[in-house]
Amino acid sequence: MYQRIKKRKAILLPEGLKLIIAILCLLILFYLAFQLYNLFIKKTAVEQAKESLNDIANIINGLEDGKKIKYVYTAPKDWVIVFNGNEYCSCPKDALKGTVTREFFQCKEQGVCKESPYNFELNEVCFVTKNCLDFQNIPRELFLRKESNKIVIYTKEEEDIGKLLDRVLSCMPIEGEKDLQGKIIDYLELTAEERRNNINLRTELFKQLNSCFEQFSISEALGISGDIGRIFEMYNCDSSGNLSEDDPWISLIQVTTNYDSQRIVGSNNKILKRDNRYFKASITITNR
Repeated sequence: MYQRIKKRKAILLPEGLKLIIAILCLLILFYLAFQLYNLFIKKTAVEQAKESLNDIANIINGLEDGKKIKYVYTAPKDWVIVFNGNEYCSCPKDALKGTVTREFFQCKEQGVCKESPYNFELNEVCFVTKNCLDFQNIPRELFLRKESNKIVIYTKEEEDIGKLLDRVLSCMPIEGEKDLQGKIIDYLELTAEERRNNINLRTELFKQLNSCFEQFSISEALGISGDIGRIFEMYNCDSSGNLSEDDPWISLIQVTTNYDSQRIVGSNNKILKRDNRYFKASITITNR
């Protein structure tokens, strides 16, 4: 009896060892397959990023002054494009983590880049990174426009916000009176002393601004939901849109609602002219 049990153990031990070895081999194979899959995916994303940058380069080469072209970005997902001067780089979103001043260079080190004959201008940000397009949600529509020696890039959201800005400026809060744009310019043309003596006028403009915003559904216009915030500004500027050095802060009229701690959906601005003076109006929409 003892000999029979001993013999059975002798048979079971090698079988058990074989099973353990087989399981280990399978685990190693799974690990290698996972690593190869990640390598393939990463390589595919890099190739997609190169293709997207080449598409942008081809559009830029064919752009004429004042003309705009729509471009639909489709891949890779969860990557960003960061612009610095005339250079632009595409990299995984995680590459932006770290020192803010080095974010472009980190993207450059971990992604792919191209250079353009022109500098870039855009308002988009990725978290705290300026001049950056985030492609967490794709496809995403972009517009490229050539203005003299620069390329202006803006998103579909920004174009829709531009239309919203036009509607707000042309709003007529009180029937038979000037539109909102005309009323604000009248206020900005006052001297600093006149503005200080007309605090009630400024307060009334705030009320009329809010009244105009309430006439439009921002969520429907932009296709967003949740807690929506906005900031509206209009101020004296030069012909390039730079803030006027002549009494700049008092000339600022601003309305802000629900703006803190929210994701920036987009912004847009336009330069207005009356006689020989220039004024800049801008609007930024946020969402949480």
